[in-house]
Amino acid sequence: MNNLESVFFKLLSTGLWGNDFSFPEETLFDWPELIKLAKQQSVLPLIADPVLKNSSSLKISEKQISYLQKFLFLNFSTHQRINNVLVKVTDKLLENDVPYVLLKGQGLASLYHNPELRTCGDIDLYVGEKNIHKAVEIVNSMVDDDFEKELFIKGKHHHAKVNGITIELHRRSADMPTSRMQSKYIDYVSEAVKDSNLDSFNILNHNIRLPEATFNLFFTFFHAWHHFSSSGVGFRQLCDIAVFLYRKAEAIDVSRLREILLSLDLMMPWQSFMFILVNYLGMDRKYALLYSDQYADKAEKMVRLILLEGNFGQYRKDNPYHVLKNVLAQKSRTLFLGTRRSIKLLSISPAYITKYYFCSYVANGVKKLFGKDI
Repeated sequence: MNNLESVFFKLLSTGLWGNDFSFPEETLFDWPELIKLAKQQSVLPLIADPVLKNSSSLKISEKQISYLQKFLFLNFSTHQRINNVLVKVTDKLLENDVPYVLLKGQGLASLYHNPELRTCGDIDLYVGEKNIHKAVEIVNSMVDDDFEKELFIKGKHHHAKVNGITIELHRRSADMPTSRMQSKYIDYVSEAVKDSNLDSFNILNHNIRLPEATFNLFFTFFHAWHHFSSSGVGFRQLCDIAVFLYRKAEAIDVSRLREILLSLDLMMPWQSFMFILVNYLGMDRKYALLYSDQYADKAEKMVRLILLEGNFGQYRKDNPYHVLKNVLAQKSRTLFLGTRRSIKLLSISPAYITKYYFCSYVANGVKKLFGKDI
């Protein structure tokens, strides 16, 4: 780990846990590069907070201080907009007898010692297959005038934009690599979204529905692992897992969590993440459920990739988000990038990556070729 990375993780753990700030004056690093790294990892607010609170003792320019202040203000403002839209949309769904649960987003932000220090995203609402068409009709009646409505529901979720905030309505919360895993996962989802099992949090004097806590933790983890496997992930997603484990420790059924992880062949990725949370993000080991350091080497490889690629792989050299105009060329590029990434990750998780590759790039590719909805 170089000096820049060492400072990055020190500041990140300070901002994440609200710890007292201590910083050796002799440490040499480049502030613009640190800010760039934090932004690439979608954790700049968590780093900006301790920096701004201690700026008088740090060798940081007024220009950089001003940039961090503006970035924090914009993030705080976006949180307020998201909160308002979340209440507006969920109230409308319930008024029309469409049950939902919130995934990720503001539910996770509520677990941070200061929710507004989590970098904002969008609003993800799981409504299920049964209610997806009604939910889409309701939300489409609320979309911004300049948003082109999606009239057809394809894939696992539907996009809309309300007051400038992106809404994703999920008919499926996740897709597993095999039909066996998907069948088990669906059973876990069904149990987690029963009214009697729901969790919730309060925002603007409204209760927002969340999945049952143990499943919600698993989903938060799987969302991060899925993106790591497919394109890339940032340390924001790992911070989410860390604060969940810390804040909801008493609500998590460890036996149930172990059952889910083992049944879906995900214990190795989970334990690799736990190693990262403890050894890089400063989480107390007692909160790292099912901790083991047997995959330390794999975890170290994951850290290097995360630092290199940034949040959702947006800073990969091969840029997976670049879209070619020629459809055939784009499909060929997607297959090539997927194949190359799968080969790169085989040493980390050979069994899962093999299953994921054949599901995402072979089976689903054939389905798309014949115009079938996936």
